[in-house]
Amino acid sequence: MISATGQTVFLNAEETHHLKQVLRLSSGDRCFVFDPSGREAVAEILKGSGSGLAELRIHEMRLGASEPGEKDLLERFFFYVALPKKRKFDTIVEKAQELRAAHLQPLVTHRTENRIEGGQSRKVAGRWEKIASEASKQSGALRFTRIELPAKLEAALKKIPMKDKIIIFHPDTSAMIFRDWLKETTACLNMGNGGASPGFSGNYHLFFGPEGGFSPEEIQAFKGRGGIKISLGTTVLKTDTAFLSVLAALRFQFDGDFGN
Repeated sequence: MISATGQTVFLNAEETHHLKQVLRLSSGDRCFVFDPSGREAVAEILKGSGSGLAELRIHEMRLGASEPGEKDLLERFFFYVALPKKRKFDTIVEKAQELRAAHLQPLVTHRTENRIEGGQSRKVAGRWEKIASEASKQSGALRFTRIELPAKLEAALKKIPMKDKIIIFHPDTSAMIFRDWLKETTACLNMGNGGASPGFSGNYHLFFGPEGGFSPEEIQAFKGRGGIKISLGTTVLKTDTAFLSVLAALRFQFDGDFGN
């Protein structure tokens, strides 16, 4: 973790290779470095160590929108996405990082076809972390998306505090329209950020089902927890499309830089 000017840090083998062979930087050169929490700094490359790993000295800490002290409203949104077929979740991870989602939970539901369980979870999680890291460097979204290990829906629901709000995206004709929900949610969050009323102080947990949809039993489980159905319109969207549409809309709504 980057903490102060003068600190010495070491890059891992992969990042050392990127620094030397891709960026073609060497001793005495300076570059930008950042850690998973979003701290960014200018660092000078030192001569190196016996381990062969690149050694850098922090020259100057940089403060900006990605500084951990900055408040990002999207930190209050937790995304639960049912695992789609094949490797589509790789793209979901990449776009979640680019759009700076704070929390991403891969979800195993009754109708999930791509079941990642047991020892396979750790291996796949490693691949997702690498994808997020590459997306972070490419996009400049320095604070890493926290990607959890795949979990069953029932287990995920049990971990959600009772004060928080649960949102299920569902094509039910009686469901609340997304536009109206976004307007209502924006008002609640704005009140909590210095408005006349205290606003809602909890978090939002957004669930996106598999291509076959949530089962009747799962809908009942949501209902038992006070879950609210939200509709994205008459068009039936695939899991990844629905997730990216909602995340982009939230980022546009709550990020002044993104909206300008």
